[in-house]
Amino acid sequence: MGEQEGWRADVSTGNGLPVWVNHVAFAADETRQAEAKASLAAGGVEPIMDVDHGWCHSQYYLDPNGIMVEFCRDTPGFEPDPTAARAALAD
Repeated sequence: MGEQEGWRADVSTGNGLPVWVNHVAFAADETRQAEAKASLAAGGVEPIMDVDHGWCHSQYYLDPNGIMVEFCRDTPGFEPDPTAARAALAD
């Protein structure tokens, strides 16, 4: 659509970065993750990673432009602590 030759839409790998650096993340619950996974699988798209980070569970996909898309749901075990967070930033 008028892009200059050599222009790339893959914002991470197009700039020499790992694919996960710049990505789009959507908040999801377990149902939404399952619906997204089923819908994408029906179109032949499988997750490139399915990761339990300990505080959240993420499913990662690549869109047609090579941009990572994440469906992330919070999981028990991580309690926000704004006071501790501010103290850690101050260190």
